[in-house]
Amino acid sequence: MREDVAERVVESENESEAARLEQRWFAACKHAQAMRLECEILRDVLETAHANWREAVSRLTSVEALRDALEAECGSHTGQGRHLPFLEREAISRY
Repeated sequence: MREDVAERVVESENESEAARLEQRWFAACKHAQAMRLECEILRDVLETAHANWREAVSRLTSVEALRDALEAECGSHTGQGRHLPFLEREAISRY
């Protein structure tokens, strides 16, 4: 009879151990799924940020070209003896 009790105790411990292992496995699966979702979201954010950066660089190039063209045009006006105060170094450094 003692052997039956001992076997049941060992069997119960093995079942408890198996149940804990199963719980840990399911928890790990759930955590891995959550991390995979987070990685996908971050990848999408990076792709969006990169596209926005490329667009901003393109706009910057256009604005700089416009600025340079306007500066050249201003230079032709100053060559004609006109004073353009916004081209003075102090005014430019504010921007």
